[in-house]
Amino acid sequence: MKILSWNARGVGRPHFVAQVRTLVSIYKPDFIFIMETKANNDKINKIAKKIGFDNHFVVPGEGLSGGLWIFWNSNTCNANVIDHCDRYIHIRVFDSIKHSFWQLTCIYGYPQHAKQTYLWDKIYSIANKVGEPWAVISDFNEILSVHEKKGGNAGNSSRINDFMEFIDRCNLIDIGHIGLPYTWYNKREGIDAIFERLDRVLVNLDWLNDYPNAWVDNLPIMGSDHGPILLVTDKETNKGRKPFKFETVWMDSPKMENIVRDAWSSNVQGSNSFRLARKISKFCSLACDWNKNNFGNFN
Repeated sequence: MKILSWNARGVGRPHFVAQVRTLVSIYKPDFIFIMETKANNDKINKIAKKIGFDNHFVVPGEGLSGGLWIFWNSNTCNANVIDHCDRYIHIRVFDSIKHSFWQLTCIYGYPQHAKQTYLWDKIYSIANKVGEPWAVISDFNEILSVHEKKGGNAGNSSRINDFMEFIDRCNLIDIGHIGLPYTWYNKREGIDAIFERLDRVLVNLDWLNDYPNAWVDNLPIMGSDHGPILLVTDKETNKGRKPFKFETVWMDSPKMENIVRDAWSSNVQGSNSFRLARKISKFCSLACDWNKNNFGNFN
């Protein structure tokens, strides 16, 4: 399954539909989340038809700001909206390939720190009752470390710490990204240019276990000051991959201690849950490679 998320900065601007159609043609998403539509639901039927989607849900904008749209196709993705407000849409998704359910929260974070705290509390209430694999895709309007900003003043350490605390509190993990290092820039040149990674995907451990090969691609910035991000849940070639399993026979080898030490001493930046998940993932990768070279594949 492929999920595209984009802060479009207005669906009424020139070339918006053409840009979305290009993204759909190249990346073939099953689900699209558009933020900052600056529009009500009058235009969505026409746009949905133009970009080739047969289902949609709208949170109208307020005046010249806000607005959330989601699109999906029923032949590849079955989505049921559970909850929504002006800043998020929470849905339950049925994966027709895996024949399983998971939940997705599509968020448009506040730029104001005081309002952001209110939003974090609402998302935390979702975390407390989600009870299934869960992913959050968003323009969070936050960075997770000073390394996620280039240019301008240094990142606000208080906001960074609050964001990390929110992620840990919800037991979420940033699954990282490929592609461009930043998802937003201020469209200025030279010393006035500022770049930040404001868009990302967070998941819980149940989701990560169901989709161990998932990745996020930060796509080129176009039209808006944000670039779209693409969440890909599974590689086609890895469909049906079994979860990692620790083999008892490994404990008989003195090399296993070195593998654990190498994985655990790796330098990983981010929240506590993100560092833990990445070190576990590195151990799994090292252990599987070592197992294949020494024992072959256990089936």
